[in-house]
Amino acid sequence: MKLYYTPGACSLGPHIALEWSGADYQTEAVPFSDERLNEIYPEGNGKVPILDRENGLPPLTQSPAILRYIADRYPGARIGSSDSVDELAEINRWLVFLCADLHPVFHPVFVGDRYTTDQSQTAIEAVESAARTLIRKELEVLERHLQGRIYIVGDSPTIVDAYAFPMLRWAQVKLPEKLENTPNLQRLHDALAADAAVQKVMNAEGLTS
Repeated sequence: MKLYYTPGACSLGPHIALEWSGADYQTEAVPFSDERLNEIYPEGNGKVPILDRENGLPPLTQSPAILRYIADRYPGARIGSSDSVDELAEINRWLVFLCADLHPVFHPVFVGDRYTTDQSQTAIEAVESAARTLIRKELEVLERHLQGRIYIVGDSPTIVDAYAFPMLRWAQVKLPEKLENTPNLQRLHDALAADAAVQKVMNAEGLTS
């Protein structure tokens, strides 16, 4: 398989999951919104991640779908595959939360000009400020859930933690207080950052913890 990613983007989650799974895979770094992404898979809307499964089927897009595929293809890795319907439901619940609630509220702090027709600096800063308020609100949901836990679901890291990790890194950069007000999230971030497989992926993407 081959994963197309942008360093530090949400594609970091599938990259980590591939490493955790023990899969035989390759990667290619593609700059954000680069035309190369449309060449790889026109239906991918120019976004990462893209996973070429190399099995004759179209590439997979969307982080939750790719993460779910990796977990199910390599069940022995125990990073999101389970015989328990209830455990799978919990994993899928948090994947959806990350995809639908947390991930989108980061967009305006990266590309605030796309969220207002007023292109003045004042208007863009207002958009970014509102986004940071929403980020804090969604992070607090996860912070409360993590009380008494190290990982989001279960006692070991799963695809949910892999997906959360890039967002925790974004919070460290885009929130003035970083994760100082969310100690449970800080603990999750630090546990993942110390993981040998995560460190290998971070080095491969040219990132620091």
